[in-house]
Amino acid sequence: MANIFRSIDELIGNTPLLELSNLEKKHGLSTRILAKLEYFNPAGSVKDRVAKAMLDDAEQKGLIVGLAGERIINSYKFYAVFKDSEDYTVRCDSEEIGTITNPIPVGDRFALAGRVWEVKEVDVPRRLIFVKSV
Repeated sequence: MANIFRSIDELIGNTPLLELSNLEKKHGLSTRILAKLEYFNPAGSVKDRVAKAMLDDAEQKGLIVGLAGERIINSYKFYAVFKDSEDYTVRCDSEEIGTITNPIPVGDRFALAGRVWEVKEVDVPRRLIFVKSV
């Protein structure tokens, strides 16, 4: 039977991992490649955990004091402000492949979105990595 959750915050964390066994076989790799499926979080981001931790901490310290009704149902209006994304966007021609946190040197290869890519160019000011499929 499927898990049934009673609150959106129960969905945060425990992000599923997917083994990319087809990629391992295709490239003859002897190591496991796992993809963390962050889009399964309610807002589709690792920032879900950070926001929840901040709210939990503020509530435990008594920093959030709402109306009695809002406190009972734990329903806060929340506006988060985050620094611009530090991620690098990976592109193949005009298609966005995904994002990574650290730039990869030109000529190096890496796996993303179920494929292997080779870095053609890194545009640090615009936080873009241009790749070609290998």
